[in-house]
Amino acid sequence: AIAWQRRRALPLRIPDSDSAALDASSMRTLFWFRKSLRLHDNPALIASLEDCTALYPVFCLDPWFVQSGKVGANRMQFLLESLEDLDRSLRALNSRLIVLRGSPLEQLELAFERWQINQIAYEIDTEPYAKERDAAVCKMAQKTKVKVLRRFGHTLCNVDALLRRADGKPVTSYSAFLTNFNKEVNANPIVVLDPPAKLPPPKLEDAGIHREHCGGNTKNIVEDAGRHEEIVKGASRHEEDCFRRRQTDIT
Repeated sequence: AIAWQRRRALPLRIPDSDSAALDASSMRTLFWFRKSLRLHDNPALIASLEDCTALYPVFCLDPWFVQSGKVGANRMQFLLESLEDLDRSLRALNSRLIVLRGSPLEQLELAFERWQINQIAYEIDTEPYAKERDAAVCKMAQKTKVKVLRRFGHTLCNVDALLRRADGKPVTSYSAFLTNFNKEVNANPIVVLDPPAKLPPPKLEDAGIHREHCGGNTKNIVEDAGRHEEIVKGASRHEEDCFRRRQTDIT
């Protein structure tokens, strides 16, 4: 049997925003939303709030996903609707979602500098492109002296721990996988976390986030979540191009 638990998030030390502004050692954390576009059951988000004085919730609209052909118009529309829902949840806690468009490596490096970020936090992703992307971001963060906080959350448990239980070798049967999985969740029970009761708001004025800064040659776009209809249209055009190419190959 799988061990499931439900637990409320532990009380966090979130300093008062007024006193934090006067503290030179304040903790400015950029939380990078990726797959888990939610506040509840988000271990990385909960961990990032410890001692945090300003939280910058960010999502990067990565052009790679459209260019790779892995994301169609319907999937992109669902993503944008999910971002709108996430933004509403954040605004209910006196925060907001900041949407960046472009290469995550380039956009996050700009954010680190402009917002004086001390820490970046995100959920671990196990897919090949994500692992390569995250390795580059971690290297950049180390270079800029930004602490990296990562937690498993998208998968039921730590996949590296599962692999260690199999002596570092992928299992070849479901029964072997289930044996290792049960051992892991019995040793480290799955915990479903409640959403945080409050969030330290991002210092938007100090960060210089204004409409007039959202264009220009830098192509660094910061907008309200959900205002990216052109991305959906771009995905639709990409699907149409792929369909025409397949029709040409057939004929």
